[in-house]
Amino acid sequence: MTTRVLNAQDKYTHVRQLGRGAMGQVVHVTDGENNYAMKILDLQGSSDDEQVKWFIREAELLRSL
Repeated sequence: MTTRVLNAQDKYTHVRQLGRGAMGQVVHVTDGENNYAMKILDLQGSSDDEQVKWFIREAELLRSL
């Protein structure tokens, strides 16, 4: 799996926060035509590698549903 950091501010407009948890927040965003839920990681408080591993694991679990 490839991990990449997107500069989401160029493409998406933040609508509202949907939730917040230990790893960051989930926000409702739009590109003007479609609506999306975007997870924004909060990398403060633990190592970046640890956070990225948890994020990838969560993405893989969600993809398997």
